[in-house]
Amino acid sequence: MHTSLFFMTFAIMKLIPGTILRLLASVADIAAPRTCLLCDRALTMDENAICLSCLATLPRTFYHLDPNNSIALAMVHHRRMTRAACWLFYNHNSHVSDLIHSIKYHDMPDVGRVMGRMFADELKDANFFDGVDALVPVPLHWLKRYRRHYNQSTVIARGIAEVTGIPIADALVARAHSAQARLDGERRRKNVTPDTFSVRHPEMIDGKNIVIVDDVTTTGTTLNCIAAAILRDCPGVRRIDILTLGVASDI
Repeated sequence: MHTSLFFMTFAIMKLIPGTILRLLASVADIAAPRTCLLCDRALTMDENAICLSCLATLPRTFYHLDPNNSIALAMVHHRRMTRAACWLFYNHNSHVSDLIHSIKYHDMPDVGRVMGRMFADELKDANFFDGVDALVPVPLHWLKRYRRHYNQSTVIARGIAEVTGIPIADALVARAHSAQARLDGERRRKNVTPDTFSVRHPEMIDGKNIVIVDDVTTTGTTLNCIAAAILRDCPGVRRIDILTLGVASDI
């Protein structure tokens, strides 16, 4: 797949309106056809990254419609936690894991941005973003970010911001810790604690309703610790919601 040209075309389409846009996109598709990341079928001009057929088959959780979903319940001891929205069920060796891995490990940040836009479009219809003041990406330790060239949670937040207009507050930092994906439930709880995270820019979130943005959650341990760190360092935060692209369903 001609990934670089695909995302260059996507960027151009955002800047140029009308007939010229469609003409340029058509020429680009002839020169290097854009294909679906999942099935390799040629994309139409109205499709981005994932064809509509594959998009329709992705396993949605509809957690944003269930106030008592598993991640929301894992946060209930934080009195300012209210809602948790996770877009897709995540299983190993699935289309969803392929997409998430392309964002995290295969240097394809724009896939995260496109998926963030898609999820935000669906959440807007349910008024999930009403009253939200800031999107807060889960931080990466600086060394992980250096190796990966970007923070996947931030690029997902960018896609959401493009749809909603809600600003991103890069307010958190993380100290070094092992990757949670390699650990079982008990070791996850010992690996990450509230002391793993801190608020470096309280002025970005103080007194606001915020949404913590991440790629995938498994047990909610990391999100719980981040919420605790935020309330410890910035007690003026009014409300904390959770938003992830995936939630593990095979643990």
